[in-house]
Amino acid sequence: PEESAALDAMFAAAAAAKPQLDEITREIAAKFGATPVIPPKLKGRARSLDKMRADYAGDATKLKDLARSTIEARSLPQAKAIAAEVSRRFGIAPKRNLFEENPVDGYRDALFNLVIDGHTVEMQVHVPEVLQTKEYLHQAYVVRTGVERKAKEANRAPTDAEWMKIDRMNRIMRTAYNKALGLDPDLGATPAELARRADQAGSAGTNSS
Repeated sequence: PEESAALDAMFAAAAAAKPQLDEITREIAAKFGATPVIPPKLKGRARSLDKMRADYAGDATKLKDLARSTIEARSLPQAKAIAAEVSRRFGIAPKRNLFEENPVDGYRDALFNLVIDGHTVEMQVHVPEVLQTKEYLHQAYVVRTGVERKAKEANRAPTDAEWMKIDRMNRIMRTAYNKALGLDPDLGATPAELARRADQAGSAGTNSS
């Protein structure tokens, strides 16, 4: 009963915040000629309950995406501009902004947790080409995360062979994402990133010997 009551309270707060989130999303999207994507309803209760129990030890107050929205940008530069506008308007840094980075796997988006009338909601910024590409890269993502999870569960660094598989999956994804965005296929692998991965591979080899 206590768990249900806490979740009820969060859904009530999310319902109250949603109209304002929807309005802000449309307003920012219109300013840039982007597309607002607004779910007609709040996140499903069953999924939210599962997430609350699995990720937050039953703490309903940690659910931040009951009310959510997305702005789909027409290009990578526009996505960067939209993310900057959201930060400026709310005076906050994004929880994640991969548009300003060269991610090792090439995936790019931005995610904000905005507070509206005391309730935290979620706004994402996407480029449609990235989302479309993500669908057919799912298997590469599953393989990579499976290797990473195996090492983590064993409380060890990945082996050299595992690093090679992780790197191969990242290269597959990076090439596809960057191609979809019209970027250099290997743009995600900066010299600093390559050096970091080389250091990590060396450390993994030392630890496994």
